[in-house]
Amino acid sequence: MIFVLVCVGVYILWVHPLVTLCALLLVVGNFAYERIRVTRHLNQLKAQRLGESLQEFPRERDLRDIDTYVVRAVYEEIRLDLAVPDFPLRWSDNLYTDLLLTADEVDDVLHRIALRAGRCLSQTEQNPLFGKIVTVGDLIAFFNHQPKDQMGIAN
Repeated sequence: MIFVLVCVGVYILWVHPLVTLCALLLVVGNFAYERIRVTRHLNQLKAQRLGESLQEFPRERDLRDIDTYVVRAVYEEIRLDLAVPDFPLRWSDNLYTDLLLTADEVDDVLHRIALRAGRCLSQTEQNPLFGKIVTVGDLIAFFNHQPKDQMGIAN
């Protein structure tokens, strides 16, 4: 299948080189523009949060009823998907407007957090925060309400 796609691409490039190269430049240019925009946005937020780190993050909320494994898993797994290294998160950060994550990235993060924190992703409809995850704090509360994974593998 891949061979067929490559052959079609080479044929189109051979027959219409200018159109193909223009389309390729548009795609690559859009990708580069989005990457620069996201990086600039996150760097501006990071500059406003100098000195903040994982040590200050849990102090924003009372953690008596929250599993600290969930807090650490959420904090570290979200940071893996951000374009800026060592970005300090806050509980109030909106996953979509502040951190500029896509729905697919959030879905990937959900699965990684479940594995790392030892929480199930089954029966999520019964979770009071199902469909209401917008901020980092919502994500922590969501996983805190999920049952622990008894089989050692998050579903």
